[in-house]
Amino acid sequence: MELRLPSNVKYILNKLNECGYEAYVVGGCVRDSIIGLIPHDWDICTSALPKQIIKVFNDHKIIPTGLKHGTVTVVIDNEQYEITTYRIDGEYKDNRHPSEVAFTSSLKEDLKRRDFTVNAMAYNPSIGLIDFFGGKKDITNRVIKSVGKPDDRFNEDALRILRAIRFSITLGYNIESQTLQSIYRNKSLLKNISIERINTEITKAFSCGYSVVMGKILQVIVPELTDRMIYDTITMVGVLDTSLNVRLALVFNFEKKKQKEILQRLRFDNKTIKNVCDIRKVTYDICNSKELVPQIIVKHILNYNEKIINDVICALRCVSYIDNNITYYMFADNMNNCLSKCKNECYKISQLKVNGEDMKSIGYFGKEIGITLNSLLFAVIEGKIPNEFNALMEYSQKIKN
Repeated sequence: MELRLPSNVKYILNKLNECGYEAYVVGGCVRDSIIGLIPHDWDICTSALPKQIIKVFNDHKIIPTGLKHGTVTVVIDNEQYEITTYRIDGEYKDNRHPSEVAFTSSLKEDLKRRDFTVNAMAYNPSIGLIDFFGGKKDITNRVIKSVGKPDDRFNEDALRILRAIRFSITLGYNIESQTLQSIYRNKSLLKNISIERINTEITKAFSCGYSVVMGKILQVIVPELTDRMIYDTITMVGVLDTSLNVRLALVFNFEKKKQKEILQRLRFDNKTIKNVCDIRKVTYDICNSKELVPQIIVKHILNYNEKIINDVICALRCVSYIDNNITYYMFADNMNNCLSKCKNECYKISQLKVNGEDMKSIGYFGKEIGITLNSLLFAVIEGKIPNEFNALMEYSQKIKN
């Protein structure tokens, strides 16, 4: 098997080999290359010790920030490449980090400490693929499987529980049965992991999809999630390709105060929280509305929070599956069809043909001005009056009296 490596990566491998050291690309870049994906970065492992790596690349800029863990960063053509000495992890005391690391001359020992078989392969162009644990076979079979005993791997680093689920979702793979049983058995260990790291895994997974396993594991951090909610959400977000925010809105389908509290607990930023809560609120307001006029609804959403309009349309389509109500799906299509037209019409106060000064001229003052302009806007959105100066001024006089 031949993998395509960037020229600088080949240069690094060759230079280490020429100096008498083993060197391989390893981990996710090998996995992605075999799958046919473009690797985001290239991790390199070697039998050379950190001081030896520095000596080999002494004519390049070196960033020695990871020396404690055996990692040397070499800068070539303004690109950073991490080169790490083969190592064995010591005892894990916090279900996350080894208390110490020891260097080894054995590639197999280095690969044996890694999380999943698909991430435990190494490659060198002159030697080929090194696959001690059947990672290539598991890629062929589309399986996520622990290296060695899954209980050991998850007790070493509990974040691997979410990583397994994330890989399963993003790659579309099944989780091997013993690995899955271990995930459920050890899920409480996630309480020892920082919420920030959990957020990163949730975000990566939700950006691609969702699964029952993810829902069950999230119950450790969000016990408010019921089994019924988990299975209902699978029906909704498992059918359509949608965004991170829509999945967050529908998975954490609680009233606004509780939804906001949960998203804050999971360390999502304020902008995301606002948009997610707005998507959920607007979607269910539409579902509970007796009068559905797509142009009016679209303009009200654009006025309320124009950033969420496409997500609301998608959320409505998702909700139609759980409620088995084609009305929502068709209404979402109608909203989408009139969206571009609505964006070119009046949907916010600044687009009205009158302003605050006009309201002052007929006797409005203070808070009355803003209230009146809002009333005018809603009247225009709902088609009661045209967005024309004379019509707006006449209506303003009428509601004043």
